[in-house]
Formats: sequence, structure tokens, C-alpha cells
Amino acid sequence: ACVSGAIFGFLHIVASILIGNWNNCVYFIVYAACGFVLCIPYEDTGSIFASIYTHAANNFLLTLLKLWMNSLH
Repeated sequence: ACVSGAIFGFLHIVASILIGNWNNCVYFIVYAACGFVLCIPYEDTGSIFASIYTHAANNFLLTLLKLWMNSLH
């Protein structure tokens, strides 16, 4: 799970690294933790799709939260 989390974290910041934006590297820890948590549905079900659906639901909910927060301004 730790290796999967690290790979997940790295893949989410690699674009920033490639363009020379090293400031986003701090997010590696957050993304790696998310990747670690996304291992749980896979371990419970044995299906990668459970992790994919969890990831999609997380992105959807955070997008809704961001839209709602922006509407408050």
C-alpha cells in the first residue's frame, strides 16, 4: 500500500516537476496519503474498479465543494 500510495502521489505531481514548478512537491504527501487510502477499497473487494469509483467520487465531491465555496464570495 505504501508503494502504491507513493506512485499515486508521484503521478499527481510529475507534470509540475516537468515544467520546473517544484513548489507543488509539497502536495506529494497529500496525494500519497490519498493513494494509500485508495488501497483500502481494492483490498476489501479485490477489484481496482472500487478504487477508481472511490477516486471519482472524491473528485466529484471536492469539485462540488469548491463550486459551493466560490459561490459564497
